[in-house]
Amino acid sequence: MKVKILNWNYLYFFVFFIIAEVVLISALTYIKNSKIEAIESTHTRKLNTQLKVVIDFYSTTSTILIDEILSQEEIKNLLVDINTSDPVKQDIIRNKLLNILQPTYDRLTSHGFRQLHFHDEKGNSFLRFHSVDNYGDNLFNFRATILETNKTKIPQFGFEEGKILNGFRNVFPIIIDKKFYGTVELSNSFDTFSTTLHKNFPLEFKLLITKEYVDSKVFPELIDKYYKPSSISDLFYEEKYTKPLNKKIYITPNNLLFIDNLLKNDIANNLKTKKQFVKSLQVNKKHYIVTFIPVADFNQTINTYVASYIEDDTIFIEERGYYLSLFFSHLIIIIFIMIYILKYYSDEKDKFMRKAYIDTLTKLYSRAKFNNDISKLISIEEENSYSLIIFDIDHFKYVNDTYGHDVGDIVLEEFAHITKETLRENDMIYRWGGEEFIILIKDASSKNSLLTLANKLRVAIEQYNFSYVGHITSSFGIAQGEPQDTKDTLLKRADQNLYKAKQSGRNWSL
Repeated sequence: MKVKILNWNYLYFFVFFIIAEVVLISALTYIKNSKIEAIESTHTRKLNTQLKVVIDFYSTTSTILIDEILSQEEIKNLLVDINTSDPVKQDIIRNKLLNILQPTYDRLTSHGFRQLHFHDEKGNSFLRFHSVDNYGDNLFNFRATILETNKTKIPQFGFEEGKILNGFRNVFPIIIDKKFYGTVELSNSFDTFSTTLHKNFPLEFKLLITKEYVDSKVFPELIDKYYKPSSISDLFYEEKYTKPLNKKIYITPNNLLFIDNLLKNDIANNLKTKKQFVKSLQVNKKHYIVTFIPVADFNQTINTYVASYIEDDTIFIEERGYYLSLFFSHLIIIIFIMIYILKYYSDEKDKFMRKAYIDTLTKLYSRAKFNNDISKLISIEEENSYSLIIFDIDHFKYVNDTYGHDVGDIVLEEFAHITKETLRENDMIYRWGGEEFIILIKDASSKNSLLTLANKLRVAIEQYNFSYVGHITSSFGIAQGEPQDTKDTLLKRADQNLYKAKQSGRNWSL
């Protein structure tokens, strides 16, 4: 039965620990994830806002610049003939536009603009300032911004891959005297946006474009010229470009490459989702946060990501705090469990000791308790500071035989009660066995004092009216502790005196 109870308590401890573990880990994980999600949300929101501000700025600037170009009479006079079918005349118009606008284009490129491109009303490339020898190809199947501007006759803006370069496109209708003649485009490279953002924020940026998207748009012979395989994913390209020499480097190219290599396998599935996400990692004892936001092209398909890299340890701090909280919380739980277990076993020990040291019938100390107490006294050589009285009930066998053992038990209970009530507080009484009892008296009493106490007990017992049996008597044997005593010698001496008292006619003390 004891084993069963103990096993159930072990089970309770185990269940409590598991529940505490689940609740603790769930709560701490929820708090950690909430804080990290807030940090990630801040980074994605900032990058989206930063990118939108730059795109809007260059779109507005492009609108002003194109309006300025198309308002020039000399340009108007040339563009009204842009749809001529005469190749010679086309070349003349093309060359004149080139001569007039080349200085403007040069200034535009120095300020981050990438392409100035004219198209006729059928969507054919008329003049690419960034590649003057490539013209005449139709763009409607490749450039949705040009097709939409051609249809609606209103400006269109958006990211788009071209047959030579990608860009954030700003396409405007060429309308002269309310007549539509074609479209003109002024676009910006991502490098332009990156440089602008870089001036205001301590970040590095990358533009990632899927290989499938580039391969389906760009002239095959130009892919290697303008693109390189991405270091962060085998499914993406990055643009080839040289950073301006005066651009501050916040994260070295070597560290960027190392970051990309660490992230490569980790983000493969994230990139396929075409959703924004954030990653945190450590490189050379520094902590970085890399933010990825998808950029929809003009047709609202996702083939491009903008990635920002910044030295930032906020996510690391939250994760470290999470593990520290786990450690200390577990420590507290373990301490509480240990305290509970120790208390449990202390209580169990107390119960066991009470059961072992208390006689169940008389509620007096047991024989085991006496043996323990007397052994302690002898071990610390204080046995001579104690005295011993051993006594029993006279003719107790007659009580059991005449009235039965149940009455005998009642007599023993009452006998123990009257004896305990008569003794002093410091005197310790034990049931030695059956109807025999022992008293340890904590002082070096003289023999006369012991006899006086024994007689006091004898008289109290003799005068007490016991249930069912009336009056009974008892006999006493005393022994004073001596330095050379052992438990056995002390008991033997007291027992011999008890025997003498019995021989003297009982109801006697010796």
